[in-house]
Amino acid sequence: MAGSFSNDGESIALMAVLNNTFLALVTTEPNEGSTGLEVEGGGYARQPMQVTVSEGNPSIATNTDPIEFPAATTSWGEIGWAVVMDSVTGGVYRASVQFTDPNDPDTPLPQTIVSGNIVRIPAGTLQFSLE
Repeated sequence: MAGSFSNDGESIALMAVLNNTFLALVTTEPNEGSTGLEVEGGGYARQPMQVTVSEGNPSIATNTDPIEFPAATTSWGEIGWAVVMDSVTGGVYRASVQFTDPNDPDTPLPQTIVSGNIVRIPAGTLQFSLE
């Protein structure tokens, strides 16, 4: 027999899984069992993330604050996804999100990061749901 979460249950689950975590940038597509290839070196460091969960059906968690990565000091390659981890290094992989065109969420929008670039993610642009 299959069950489902209530709207409140979805909100609680999203907060528990995503709040007080760290965002990592990856160059290969993650899946349920693998984070993909995380950027290394060149000034890169995971960044802390807090979320806010909207009420509704489905409940959607979004990043509460802007997230800014340090300036790249070497090429980081083509970044197409971000993954949510529970610690600043190593840790447990919790979720992933693909970078897409803000005007068409079905269109992937990877970015090639070279020395001097800064990856900035505005508040509210990362979206996670249980649906």
